[in-house]
Amino acid sequence: MRRPPIPMLTALLVPVMLTLAPGGRGPDSVLPAGAAAAEGEQAPLPRRPLPPDMVEGFGEGRVLAFHYHLSYYCPTTPASDLDGPFGHGDGHPEAEDPKEYQLPPCFFGDTGTGSVLPAGLTVADSPKVRTLFGIAPNFGASPFFTNNSATDVQTQCSQPGLPITQFKGPVGTCLMHPSTLRFAQDPNDPMHQTPDPLPLPQHSHVIDGTSHPASWWHAIGVNINDRSIWPDNDGHCPAGPPACVTSVAAMRAAQARGLASPDFPSNLYLYFSVSPEADG
Repeated sequence: MRRPPIPMLTALLVPVMLTLAPGGRGPDSVLPAGAAAAEGEQAPLPRRPLPPDMVEGFGEGRVLAFHYHLSYYCPTTPASDLDGPFGHGDGHPEAEDPKEYQLPPCFFGDTGTGSVLPAGLTVADSPKVRTLFGIAPNFGASPFFTNNSATDVQTQCSQPGLPITQFKGPVGTCLMHPSTLRFAQDPNDPMHQTPDPLPLPQHSHVIDGTSHPASWWHAIGVNINDRSIWPDNDGHCPAGPPACVTSVAAMRAAQARGLASPDFPSNLYLYFSVSPEADG
């Protein structure tokens, strides 16, 4: 069989390359759910109850809809050594220890042995990686580590079910999240070690902005230590705006006042697009 001439090969391959490359119609440019097919027509905003492929988040004081397109990703490197309890390693890096990377080690905190990616290395070398803050209620019985959140503390994960989401997720789960996490240390007490692994803690989400195309998001953990600034599903809190942690600015203000923990890095990445929810 004759090979097609080079121009023909180019014509055949370019559409595929556009499909896979960032900025094409691959994962980096997946349209949000409900996006209009007609050119120039504005897509309707998502409404509650959100479909099973969406969960809520907060941004700029608004309630947002996160549309998930892919599962989570917890990358490591050949130099990572995360065997043993709490990822402290056994002296054999992944490059010579294949069993170590058969299950994705989703870590929060730096063990010093590869639980956090080196500076400058982002998932899939994508320049479009954004930051997602997972905020966890850390007051009363410390539900961040017991996963037994008080019944009056509302969170966006696990999925709450009707009338907010069509699907109600079991405790310790959330759409396209890992069901367990590993922690290098307790963010509240670095000398204390959490269980390993730990069921996915109850949490909500905070991002910059209110609308983003589909991309990878790097998860950073932050504990909220004061119940008065914890937002309910509608973004309200006893302290009132602007103290409610429904924006990155409010979260930073809480950290500055000692009402929230410092940032806790991870190697967890999630893939979703963002749009505001329709009012009412």
